[in-house]
Amino acid sequence: MLFRSVEQLAADVENHLRRMPVIARADAWGYRAGKFVRRHAVVAALSAAFVALLVGFSVTTYLQSKRIGQERDVAQLERARAETEREHALAVSSFLIDSFRLADPSQSRGKEITAREILDSGAMRISRELQSQPALQATLLDTIGSVYLGLGEFEEAQPLIEQGLSVRRALGGDSLEVARSLYSLNRVYEKKGDLKTAEALANESLAINRRLTTQNSLETAGSLCRLGVIQQEKGELSAAEALFSQCLDIRVARLGSDSEQITVPLDNLARIARSEEHTSELQSPI
Repeated sequence: MLFRSVEQLAADVENHLRRMPVIARADAWGYRAGKFVRRHAVVAALSAAFVALLVGFSVTTYLQSKRIGQERDVAQLERARAETEREHALAVSSFLIDSFRLADPSQSRGKEITAREILDSGAMRISRELQSQPALQATLLDTIGSVYLGLGEFEEAQPLIEQGLSVRRALGGDSLEVARSLYSLNRVYEKKGDLKTAEALANESLAINRRLTTQNSLETAGSLCRLGVIQQEKGELSAAEALFSQCLDIRVARLGSDSEQITVPLDNLARIARSEEHTSELQSPI
């Protein structure tokens, strides 16, 4: 650019020395902004720091608000689920009490009734009497099947638990109830020695619980422990240890260090530690 006079040139030099915009440069916004920042470096730095602090505070507040909202939603979900489970528990209790009346001498006419006969009678009643109450029917199928499993009657347990799973899937696809049936069914396969199927069922149960609750819910913790048992049975001790540790962390955080539920992962972690110590001793040179 050509200056029109010596005075204009002198003024531009003075502006340059004072870090003001000069007419020799194009009058662009970025150029003027850069000059302003250089003239007021301290103020600009403080302003930038304030803006960064404000943005950081806003983000932190938003994240905390979101976390609190999620925790509130989880708490509400757990309360609603607890109420539903209470109602189911009362109905299940009533059904089982009625089934055990079979053992009453006044009903059995003095004949000795075995636990197996009570279970068989209950299983037949479930299919016969609860067609109009599928949710309760599925719960009782899973309950009776689990009792059979506890008695070591795997062949009797499996069809009942599978039927309960089918009913629960028909009621609404994936649900926490479906996850519970998968939990029971993977126990059957584990006891039968089919660890591959047991692991697949346990992983499906874990995925449902994580999706419908949270990564740190008690349902998720239960699935982690169950999968840990299967990995332990397979001899995958490192994988089992990681699963039991996750389960323990969740239960301590949610229930406290005095809860009875932390004994399961603690006991299994102790067994793994003893097993690894024994293996180390066998492998160490004499």
